[in-house]
Order: sequence, then C-alpha cells, then structure tokens
Amino acid sequence: MATYRAAIVGCGRMGGFIDDEVSWSASSMLPYSHALAFVESPRTELVAGCDTDEAKLRAWGERYGIDALYTSIPQLMSEQQPDIVAVCTPTAFRHQATLEVAAGKPKVVFIEKPMAECLREADEMIAACEAVGAITAVNTSRRWHPIWHRASELIARGEIGRVRTVVVYGVAGISHNGSHLIDTMRHLVGDDIEWLTGHIDAEERAQTEDDVPGLALMHFKGGAHAYVNMIDPAVTSFEIDVLGEAGRVRVYANGVEAELWTAGPNLVGLGLNRQPFPRPPRFKAPALHAVDDICDALEEGRQTRCTMRDGRAALEIALALRESHRRGGERITLPFTDLDARIKSP
Repeated sequence: MATYRAAIVGCGRMGGFIDDEVSWSASSMLPYSHALAFVESPRTELVAGCDTDEAKLRAWGERYGIDALYTSIPQLMSEQQPDIVAVCTPTAFRHQATLEVAAGKPKVVFIEKPMAECLREADEMIAACEAVGAITAVNTSRRWHPIWHRASELIARGEIGRVRTVVVYGVAGISHNGSHLIDTMRHLVGDDIEWLTGHIDAEERAQTEDDVPGLALMHFKGGAHAYVNMIDPAVTSFEIDVLGEAGRVRVYANGVEAELWTAGPNLVGLGLNRQPFPRPPRFKAPALHAVDDICDALEEGRQTRCTMRDGRAALEIALALRESHRRGGERITLPFTDLDARIKSP
C-alpha cells in the first residue's frame, strides 16, 4: 500500500489543535483535525507544516514531532514536495495560500471550508489546481460521515423514489457552517440548485459582508424544492429530511440518528413503513474517511467525494441567498454572476 507525504498550511485550529476542543465527542468522530488524521491514517505520513505565526508553528511542530517547519509556502513546496497539502488558513488567506500551494504541483490540494470569500477567488483556485492536474477536496466533512453518506447512497439508488421535498435545519452563518448544510443537502439530493429566494433577519448586517444566518426556499433543477433554515431551528442540530415519491430519509442529531421509511401497505392501509436504517458495521471518523477517499482518488485516477467545484457551488448559493434578501426576496436564478460579491467568514 502506497504512503503519501502530507503537509499542513495553517497550523491552527483545524490544522492541528481542534481535537482538544471536541474531546467530548464520541470516539468515532476523532481525529478531527487534518494533522491528526494524517498521523493516524496508515496511508499518509505527516512531514511538514507552514504558518506565518512562528509561535503557533513551533507549538504545532512540538505536538506532532515535526521539525520541517516553514513560514513560506513556496519554500515548503520546493524542499518537501508533499503529495497532499491541507490548506487550513482562515478564509481570508485561503485564496493566496491555495495559489502558492498549487504552484508547487502537489498531487492533492485539500482545503478547509468555505473555500473562499468570493467566486472570483474560487475560480482562480480551481483554475490553478486544474492547471497542474491536482486532485481537489473541500472539507465539508459530512460528505465522509458514515451516516450522512449512507443516506446519500440510499437516495441515489432510488430507495425513496424521486426526491420531491427537502427540509434542512441548523444554526449557521450562511457561508461558514452554512457550507456544511448546503453541501450536505446537495450531496443527499444529487442535484444542483436552479433558483432560490432568501431571507436574513439581521437587516443591517445583511447589507455588509458579514457571514449572517439566513433561510431560503430553493428549487433543484430536477424539480425538488428545499426549505433551508439557518436562523431559528430551535432544538434541532443539523437535520435534513428528504421526502421522495416512495419514501423518506431523515438524518438528525448531527448524524447520530437516521431513519428510513418506505411506502407500502400498513395497519391503516397505505402509507409509510419504517425500515431498519443500514448503519455501517463500525464507525470511523469522517476525517479518516476523507483521507481514504483522497488516497483512493489518487490511485483510481478520479475526483474526491467533495471537490473544489462542490465548494464553489456552496459559496454561490450562500451569496445568492444574501442577494435575494437585499432585493426584497426576489427570486435569484443561478448562476450567480457577481464574482466579486464577498462573505467574510472565520
């Protein structure tokens, strides 16, 4: 089995320290950070890190036993020539960091979400990676979560028939954590948004570049509709309910619980019958599934489960949602053409 050399650009929270914050999580959700996932996976070797904050960089190096520490991305790429580079900088710096990483011609560029602040930056990042033949991935991590992904497989193979309605809940800024909700919805439905109307409660902030919560009615190209609420989901926690013509899949409690219902005869006549949800026999952290998917993509000559083009789609939807609100709830048809409209995320 091949072992791939991995490096981290941005040695902060997602780059290596967030595992301390989520130690309360079920063991199946850990490791959470990119660095620890590369360390724990038998398919990768963590070889280097880069950050402009030298104190943070030293602390990261001590934590992971890495001596190859850099404050310059071009120097890291030249001297280490890593196969996989995870770009974990704050969103404001992700565009430039990704361009510098791509210039070093890695095999894979794996970036945090949201992928950029505006679509022009996203397009430049995609172009830079495609120009050197790099495989891309964006860490909207529910793509690799065993339950969320199993739900997408059930829907894709027609267990609930043609998708008609989707209901999505989760407290989120429309771009930062909203990218998780939007991308997971797209993954489950397997379709692209055609148009949407959006609403934001915080009127003054809606006129700024802040990443604000919002809600929207969305229409998929295949005919399904979605109601997405990132403002007031009450006690729900990242819940998506997908209703088809022949059944229903609901994933809730942030992927801890899931239900499958199929249409057919029951005690009251015709209706929905609950079926056993086919849970995986054992859980592995989404971060480790992501590393496996990246390595498999390299070996099979394919794209990953969540590419930069998927990341761009999530950002485009967030920008269109805000623009709809600014226009008084006007329907916005995609593609969204303002490439310089910006949402500033952490």
